[in-house]
Amino acid sequence: MIKISKAWYLGKGGKVLFIRDLAGQYVVAPQEVVLKEARDIAGFYLRRGVKMASADVAKRYFESKLQGREVEVFVCLYLDANNRIIQYTEPFSGTINQSRIYPRVIVKEAIKCNAAALIIAHNHPSGNREISESDRELTTKLQNILSMIDVSLIDHIIVADGAVSFADEGLLKKAKG
Repeated sequence: MIKISKAWYLGKGGKVLFIRDLAGQYVVAPQEVVLKEARDIAGFYLRRGVKMASADVAKRYFESKLQGREVEVFVCLYLDANNRIIQYTEPFSGTINQSRIYPRVIVKEAIKCNAAALIIAHNHPSGNREISESDRELTTKLQNILSMIDVSLIDHIIVADGAVSFADEGLLKKAKG
């Protein structure tokens, strides 16, 4: 067991996280600890009521949540009419290369939390950033279903080696209005 006592060092290669082991010695933190700390920090800064201002902010947020996961995890970020965070959920997880998504669960939660908009994301544990045909089909299906209850799907982000945004790539249908 490691007691987390943190110290940061900014070297030529960037930040290095050191943790104190049980003997009281500082050692370089394993990647799992660094990723957990990143998730904790992201969770602190992006909590209920914080505005999701751009695709870049969303990509960084989801990278901190999903990078390094060993299985595919599908997540939802429910937003109010001003794109402020209402709630983050991880409703689905699967295997190393797929997860089963049930739109009904997403719609039910959007109604329950009174969301006006939604950003979805999932990771590709393989590190492949390419948008698959099944990613496109799911996005179109969710966008169509959500539009029936007046919830906008404003982005679908894939986290791999970096992140790719459907909105940035022009792959989302324009909302009718």
